[in-house]
Amino acid sequence: MRYRDTRVREQRLKFESKTRPRAVLLDAGFTLVFCAGDRIAGEAARVGVRVDPLALEAAEPALRRELALYTWASTPAQGRTQPQTGGPAFFRRLLELAAASGEPAELETAARAIWDSHLQRNVWSRVGRGVDSALGRLRAAGVKLAVVSNSEGTVGALLTEVGLGRHLETVVDSWVVGVAIIAAVGLALADQVARLLPNLL
Repeated sequence: MRYRDTRVREQRLKFESKTRPRAVLLDAGFTLVFCAGDRIAGEAARVGVRVDPLALEAAEPALRRELALYTWASTPAQGRTQPQTGGPAFFRRLLELAAASGEPAELETAARAIWDSHLQRNVWSRVGRGVDSALGRLRAAGVKLAVVSNSEGTVGALLTEVGLGRHLETVVDSWVVGVAIIAAVGLALADQVARLLPNLL
């Protein structure tokens, strides 16, 4: 019986070693980090709009389902050609979902202020529950981790600020590399990642 148990354990370990990924690529927003309600509410309060920080955070799942409705530049090239309204509209909708108090014009002003603040220091700065420990376990298991994200040039600094950067081999920010990464699919994405992360695997 002991021999059989040993054989089973050896086979299981052999299977796990073959199936365990060498590397995992992760997005940042809505995956590792989430909106910081206190920061967003603080920016809104500066222009006279009151909103509950917890309501902002609770509204995030609903906003995520509508994410495709809001587009904004994620590379410098896109920034020269796309309208500059997508980001403010995104935060305007978040304020609506969180039942922020204020007239429409005030909500518009608050949304623009939040967006401007986000461009300076990313407001998606609330680390998800269990994220830090999960990344730590993956690293301890020998899995290399990288973040590949459409952003506005701030995601690397954000992940360092919130303490997740220490788990990562690299951070690929679409604005920095000039490639809208998540928009690519299938082999196109694989090809981009292979070129952007030559030393990860």
